[in-house]
Amino acid sequence: MTRMVRRDVVEALEEAGWSGEAGMPLGRFLRHPSGAVWTVQDESGACRLETPCGSAEFSAGAPGSIVLAACLDAAGQESPQTRRVHYAYRSARRRAARRLPHEREGLIFHLERRNRRLEEFARIANAAADVSAKAGEEAAAEAFALRTSVGHLRARVRELEDLLGAASPPCGRELSTGEPCPDHPRPTTADVEYRFCGADLGRDEAPYTCNRRIAHGGACGPDMDT
Repeated sequence: MTRMVRRDVVEALEEAGWSGEAGMPLGRFLRHPSGAVWTVQDESGACRLETPCGSAEFSAGAPGSIVLAACLDAAGQESPQTRRVHYAYRSARRRAARRLPHEREGLIFHLERRNRRLEEFARIANAAADVSAKAGEEAAAEAFALRTSVGHLRARVRELEDLLGAASPPCGRELSTGEPCPDHPRPTTADVEYRFCGADLGRDEAPYTCNRRIAHGGACGPDMDT
């Protein structure tokens, strides 16, 4: 079953005399006898109003009251919102006609001052929005830098784990810098001048074999020759 979007607009338009047509999806197409047609474009709530004089499109974020007022006005019907606006406009015109010239000048001055105040509020709101957007961008950049640092740290931890798990543990300098220590070279099996003896030491913990050179002098032991 298809979900009905813009349900509030559909119900209000149907009460105002708008109706659908056979073969069209329910709640997606409404027509007024004046020729105005309102259609829902997609599941997000985007919609379109077409009249003999033109058309208008509304995004999914447009309030239902705005969409409803536009449809009723296009069909020559007055919504509660537009009725209040028209009444206020007519009242203002009647009051302005009764005012003396100096009173009208005072009213104009008052309206201009309020307009400047609104412009100032709009400027402050725009500045706040810009600051918020900039702060969001800076936070995103900082988060990316932190993720990169964490990646480097994890790679370093893996390198240290590999070093600590080797048969010949490195010295403290190699652990801290990640570079070979010239004072404590690590022997390798490819070095012809240094071979492990490999004799069984009978120990219960590592190292289990002799780590001294082949043909070393003295008894076997777990410590390497210096």
